[in-house]
Amino acid sequence: MRSIKAPAPHEPVVPEGTSTVLALVSAATLGTPLTEQIAHRPELITRLTGARWGTPLRPCHLANLMANDQGMLKNVGNARVIPIINAVDDGGRRELALETAWRALELTDRFDQVVLAAMRSANPIIQVVRR
Repeated sequence: MRSIKAPAPHEPVVPEGTSTVLALVSAATLGTPLTEQIAHRPELITRLTGARWGTPLRPCHLANLMANDQGMLKNVGNARVIPIINAVDDGGRRELALETAWRALELTDRFDQVVLAAMRSANPIIQVVRR
């Protein structure tokens, strides 16, 4: 399964009148080299994030994707956006996810919080990072 994706020109399809968009990215990609094994449309990811093919993804790369109008903010219109960084299931990932969240909040005023989560956990909300 690929853990990171950039939207194609026709994506995402957000229905008119949508009031809230939950935009999901996986912390499991942090520290992992950008390849086709982990990325759907890696050529778009390189353009949107500044990441280089075959090099490990860093918090700045995920933050760029989260805050980019052609990335996770694409086609959301005036809907409220709540980014979720999932797979924050250990201390190391939590630190990297926190750095990612703060960087994303610095890059855009389009959202004012980022949720850190471990969706497979009994208590899935790890932390809410607010501006």
